[in-house]
Amino acid sequence: MKNFTTPIVTIVLTFLLSFAAQATVKTATDGNWNAPGTWSPSGVPVCGDTIVIPAGVTVHIPANVNLNDPSNPLCPATFMQVYGAITFASGRKIRLVAGGCITVELGGEIHPSSVGGGSSELIEIDKVDWWQASDGVLVGTDPGGTQLGCGVLLPVELISYSIETIDNQVQIEFTTGSERDVSEYILESSRDGSFWQEVARQPGAGNSSTPLDYKFTDENPFNGVSYYRLSFINFNGDIVEMEIMSNEFYSLNYLIYPIPVNKTMFLEGDDLASAQVSVVNSVGEQIEVDRTLVYDKYSFNFEHIKSGVYFVVIENNNVKKTERVVVVHK
Repeated sequence: MKNFTTPIVTIVLTFLLSFAAQATVKTATDGNWNAPGTWSPSGVPVCGDTIVIPAGVTVHIPANVNLNDPSNPLCPATFMQVYGAITFASGRKIRLVAGGCITVELGGEIHPSSVGGGSSELIEIDKVDWWQASDGVLVGTDPGGTQLGCGVLLPVELISYSIETIDNQVQIEFTTGSERDVSEYILESSRDGSFWQEVARQPGAGNSSTPLDYKFTDENPFNGVSYYRLSFINFNGDIVEMEIMSNEFYSLNYLIYPIPVNKTMFLEGDDLASAQVSVVNSVGEQIEVDRTLVYDKYSFNFEHIKSGVYFVVIENNNVKKTERVVVVHK
């Protein structure tokens, strides 16, 4: 029989999160496991669900619980958090596929049909018995709870991560092999790798053990060499950095630097003397900024402009280019 493991990270579930279709949160009320009305939303849990038994709630196991559907070879792992109690009827079992995880949180309990019963009542994960009735009542005593079958799992298994320039936009695609407690993914960009600004975010799958594809699009990439940082937010609200990659993007032969801007910003490019150049704020209002053009190089004085995000709009030969700039006064 396996020894119980303690968690590396305390899992705190936020009940009001919305998850992608790959992971449904099932929250229990008092009742039998196999009764659809015991669960919210209604319906008995299936492979891949995240199952929550709140404090003060008792769920009875009157029949075997098979969350290792043999007819579905891609049956995803199930994650269960027990703050209340589970009680077994005589000889009943809970079975989960490989990667499944049951956390008996502090104060949570798992009860056999009778104390000191044999091995007919059990919790099996990946064909290994993690708890048997002969072990007696299992109580979550560690501040992080007691875990069955969880082991040390990476929050995100990142299979691939790529950057490509398409039609003056930068597309970032990545694929995850598995996800654990992932609420959202965030993509940020940076001119110099030290000051980051958010490009976009999108929901994660919560918990998943199947490959999932994601795609971000940066519609206003920096000109020249820049960097992209991919992170995720877990159920605790923590932001966890995953990957940083560089990218080169050139459009209309224009280059803006430095980013972020403190006082002076420069714009270099071909045929700027015949281009229309303007600076607008985040709602599209034009901002008056002192500027000087010498040959093919503009200098802008942002010393008296408030810190924030602005856009330099360049129109030349019926082509329009918008560059995002950040003003930060030190």
